[in-house]
Amino acid sequence: MKSLKIILILSLVNSMPTLAKDCHEQLCKITKQTAYINRIKNEGANPLGLTHYAKVKHMMEELQEDSLLLSLNTPNDIVLQQLYDSLLASNIGSFFKIEILLNKQDIAAATLLNNNVEPSNVFETNQKILNTIYLNSYATSNYTFDETQQANLMALAHQNPLIAGEAVYQARAMLNIDVDDFASTYVPNMGTQFKQETDTTIYYVSQLRPNPSKGSMQLDYMLNNDQIGELNIFDMNGKQCSSYVLMPKNTTLTIEEPNLKNGTYLYQITVNGKLMNHYKLIIAR
Repeated sequence: MKSLKIILILSLVNSMPTLAKDCHEQLCKITKQTAYINRIKNEGANPLGLTHYAKVKHMMEELQEDSLLLSLNTPNDIVLQQLYDSLLASNIGSFFKIEILLNKQDIAAATLLNNNVEPSNVFETNQKILNTIYLNSYATSNYTFDETQQANLMALAHQNPLIAGEAVYQARAMLNIDVDDFASTYVPNMGTQFKQETDTTIYYVSQLRPNPSKGSMQLDYMLNNDQIGELNIFDMNGKQCSSYVLMPKNTTLTIEEPNLKNGTYLYQITVNGKLMNHYKLIIAR
């Protein structure tokens, strides 16, 4: 699993503050401790957000390697420990622990922990899917994929990595493929990526999560400034139940549907009046 992270980590090196790896003097470590606290507060204010997810995860790995930063006998010890513990208790912490378990070849514990993750954004949904495939293939020295695994890996590999996360690079590595991130691409079952003919920017709209749902759902998307999207929910008779506007820029739409009864619904996503995709939605309270 560790080898699959190389591409993403290398891409982050130039965008992250430089903190000396070899830091032995007390003053040096105190300075580094303060820098970590500031970084967690800045990057980790929304640790499960799509933009900062990878940076927060990489920072946790650095803290794991230099645990002395958590016990320097300074007032910041408890501050850093509390911030670090809060990250460990989140989904990003669970994925971090899964990697540690995989490095220890504890497949059973890693599988259990991954199964218990409840994704809260497309970043985490993709990582859980990737982990599930990895745990049932590479982790057990099985380097072939069944039809479903192959389809899910292809769906992951063709998403925009800047929006959909590290799992995109990991899927590409497992499939041994190189994907043109500026090509017009439809991603089956995972979401839709597309571009205008005069623009090289890729736009992304995920599926509603969770699904099945009790009525509270979210939709991750990124649209260009000149694009307006719409999400419409219909019952199985074609009657429209709800409609939501997707405004430009990368964001998350939160949906509350307390009046939808248990059952199956359909929802469709349009951008600038063009139908991009449609899916089933299950309400189960």
